[in-house]
Amino acid sequence: MKGRSALAVLVSTLTALVVFAARFVDVPVITVTSQRIMEWTVVVAAFALGLGAVNLARVSIKNISARRGKSWWLNIVTLVFLVVPAVTGIALGPNHKNYLWMYNTFYVPLNASIVALGVFWICSASYRAFRLRNLHSFLLLASSTIVMIGSMGLGQKYLPYSPKMSEWILNVVSSAIMRSMGIITAIGMAGVGLRIVVGLERRPLAGGDSGE
Repeated sequence: MKGRSALAVLVSTLTALVVFAARFVDVPVITVTSQRIMEWTVVVAAFALGLGAVNLARVSIKNISARRGKSWWLNIVTLVFLVVPAVTGIALGPNHKNYLWMYNTFYVPLNASIVALGVFWICSASYRAFRLRNLHSFLLLASSTIVMIGSMGLGQKYLPYSPKMSEWILNVVSSAIMRSMGIITAIGMAGVGLRIVVGLERRPLAGGDSGE
């Protein structure tokens, strides 16, 4: 293991142990240190976000100067919408009317447009998933149809039992599956975190292969 990777593993291990110990022992030194580490996490995340913005600006400027690709001019749009709101927010504050105008005029409609476009992708994926091939696809199609009908006004009017069936599917079947997936995901995250703490997983720290 290289020196830089070993240092990253050591720092991550000590940090994880301090935060983990603060959850189980009531020692003032450990508690205060854990709180400071959590505060530093916010600062590090802010620096990482700033670094990402700087890297995006650097790549955009490079593509503009080289006129790389047919849509190189989109890098100009990216650069303008990256720099102008950031400078305005830093100089005037996030509650200034000019900054709020840019946010409400550009960000909100663009975000709504992206969500609207996502609906078409969801419909396309649903069409492919709902085609009857086997028992699993039939159950998926039947349950989703019942939920959609129970959520519609026409379904509630002409099929009085559809809202109750839809509510049962969402509150019983779907909730049980989502909780199971959440538990499995938590176990997987705990396993990966443990591997990082003990130094078996070095890819998130140094970009190398795992320790196995």
